[in-house]
Amino acid sequence: MAKKSSILKKATKRVFIWLGIVIVPIFILASAIYIAEGGLPGSSIKNFLDAVWWTVVTMSTVGYGDVVPITSIGRVIAILAMFSGIIMIAGLTATLASTLIERVVKRMNQNKTERFRNHLLVLGWNENGLRIIGDLYRECQEKQIGIVVMADIEPPSSIQQDTYFIKGDPTRLENLDRASAEHAKAAVVLADFEINARNTDSKVILTALAVKRVSKNRCRVICEVLLEEDAEYLRHAGVDEIIVRSEVAGDLLSRSVSNPGVAELMQILLKTESPESPGSLGRISVPVSFHGKRYEEFVMALYGQSEMVVVALIRDGKMMVNPSQNETIQPGDEAFIISASGGECRI
Repeated sequence: MAKKSSILKKATKRVFIWLGIVIVPIFILASAIYIAEGGLPGSSIKNFLDAVWWTVVTMSTVGYGDVVPITSIGRVIAILAMFSGIIMIAGLTATLASTLIERVVKRMNQNKTERFRNHLLVLGWNENGLRIIGDLYRECQEKQIGIVVMADIEPPSSIQQDTYFIKGDPTRLENLDRASAEHAKAAVVLADFEINARNTDSKVILTALAVKRVSKNRCRVICEVLLEEDAEYLRHAGVDEIIVRSEVAGDLLSRSVSNPGVAELMQILLKTESPESPGSLGRISVPVSFHGKRYEEFVMALYGQSEMVVVALIRDGKMMVNPSQNETIQPGDEAFIISASGGECRI
């Protein structure tokens, strides 16, 4: 009810504004022509009503010809009335057209984004954008999760057809509303390599803050930054995961020197086509049947029944890589596993 009242007030305000824009010039021009020609011999303008009639007819470009100016000043006023009428009609038409178009576009955007719930957002763009979306697309298809991409570029021609692309700046709240960020399950913020590192990371930070605000901290946010010192700002902003591009690449290079094959191993684990393929890395919830039992029992049972290797335990958001075999499994614990045979977890 309050919303309808607000809309009515806005509409009434616009009507009064346009009435003012129309009535004031009519009154001024009618007064001018009446002063110039009212009561003159041979003039068809006998009273102020005749002057108003002539002004309205002239400004609307109808021109009946029943009332015409006979003096030079009157003709000058007529020219002003003609041009004023043309400008007013053009302005009114443009305003009405733009209002209608704006309402249609807004309704179309609402209809397109209303269907997005628990979807995945990809915000920003870089040279790896298509590959990242391709990897996410396969996983999201299996889980029936929609993907919405927002970047300030033209939509790439090779992007998946059922991936919804919005051209716009993801740091702006109104654009995130168009992407239904309030209802998003997760958001991936990409770093733009084409601008300098500091500006790139600043844009990533602003985007992350905007997503957190729009989603009221319900959306899980994963960010890519170029500089390690900028990652601290994202941690303070409550970003769930931060990937420092230069740090990851540097670690892989240095580790490959002392441990040949590390880079290849990481590529196998991260680039596997399906989460159920041999060698793929996945995250599972520890079954209730193992709550209160030793970590060693869980590891042996998972490998014996599903041929999956446990590499880390996750508790309260903290990662425990290769914990003690005597560690007690607690409710809510999760585990990172490597699938050995492509089968599902059967424990």
